[in-house]
Parts: sequence; structure tokens; C-alpha cells
Amino acid sequence: MTTKATAEPAGNSATQQKARTVEVELAKPHTHAGKECPAGSTIKVTARQKAFLQESGKVAAVTGTAERVKES
Repeated sequence: MTTKATAEPAGNSATQQKARTVEVELAKPHTHAGKECPAGSTIKVTARQKAFLQESGKVAAVTGTAERVKES
């Protein structure tokens, strides 16, 4: 007989992984976490947020491996 494996609840902290963040430099002013950030400042964002900011022209295109990646 086979048994079904049950999934952990969505809010279970033991199974949740902390989202990785990337530090990006802003090309234009941007409000991040309720705070005004001027062009040239760096902020920590998730990969999804980074993609959104790149599409909207708020961060410079990333080239090579010069990007600083920091896990938080």
C-alpha cells in the first residue's frame, strides 16, 4: 500500500527558506521600504525585485561578475 506525503503548512518556519537578497545600485531615485533612496545609493532586494527594477530602468544593467551578492 502507498501513502501520500502531506505537505508542511505554508507558514512553517522550519521549512521556509530565507529569501536571498542582492545589493543593487540605483540609477534613478526610488522609494524602497518606505524610504526615499537617491540615484547612486545601494539597496538590498530579492531577485524578483531586482528584475522589476531593471525593467523599469531604476537600476543599471548588471555586467559580468562585478555584481555584489550578499545573502541575508
